[in-house]
Amino acid sequence: MNANVGHGLSIGSSALCLDRDNAGKISALPTSDGLLAEWNYTAAIIKHMLDFRTNTPFSDDSISIWSVGLEWPESEVQAVAEILSSDEQKRAKRFYRVSDRKHFIVARAALRVILTRYLNVDPRQISFDQNAFGKPRLTGDRYYPDLRFNLAHSSGLALYVIAHSREVGVDLERIEPEFATMGLARSLFAPEEVAALSSLSNNDFLVGFYRCWTRKEAYVKAKGLGLSLPLKSFVVSVAPPNETPLIVADRNEIGEQTGWMLVDVLVGEGFAASVAVECRK
Repeated sequence: MNANVGHGLSIGSSALCLDRDNAGKISALPTSDGLLAEWNYTAAIIKHMLDFRTNTPFSDDSISIWSVGLEWPESEVQAVAEILSSDEQKRAKRFYRVSDRKHFIVARAALRVILTRYLNVDPRQISFDQNAFGKPRLTGDRYYPDLRFNLAHSSGLALYVIAHSREVGVDLERIEPEFATMGLARSLFAPEEVAALSSLSNNDFLVGFYRCWTRKEAYVKAKGLGLSLPLKSFVVSVAPPNETPLIVADRNEIGEQTGWMLVDVLVGEGFAASVAVECRK
């Protein structure tokens, strides 16, 4: 289920088909290997990324999930910074920590390169906007109007999800045992989730806590409501995906429990990740 962009030099993708009638069932979809035209960049690293870029077929019933390692040498970070907008470059300079600056640059450059697989434009031409709560989105009439995307990053790893005509959200967290406590769960999670977590053993609790956390954050990001949507106002399962349908029960909207599905994403040991996908009406 996971995809990798290794060291900024190679790109791989995995497309997922979500079956609404069989929540949690995932099947792989093929992607194209056809090459697109090159652009004349001075930085060899950017050229290599674009050489590998392919036009990815995209159907109404598919989503694509990508993972990108953000730990790149400084020379490569400087190279890919060339495809960022002036606003993104200014934002990068505001980071106090060098590692945070580098991660931001690579994550944003990777997003642009990934999106070119679907938009077939120069990555420097892609422009972004955000809603009132900070959810990023594409702008400009030249873009595929029904493309939706979301991204998350943690501890040197970024995760991206691309979808057609339906909202998506993704959350990625580094698993830190000292962070996962029942006290924090009680303060943030819904009573049903707290009750489910309280019945778990120590090892199962850690996994269940992050499973719950990432599923909830992915749903919040998919809805695009930020902190205005309290985490206690909706319920997700804390059980493994093969044990229960992964749907959301949202007290804010009648029937919302049938409108969204959650997918856990395996991105490597020490991480937890989930994607929330809006179901077809």
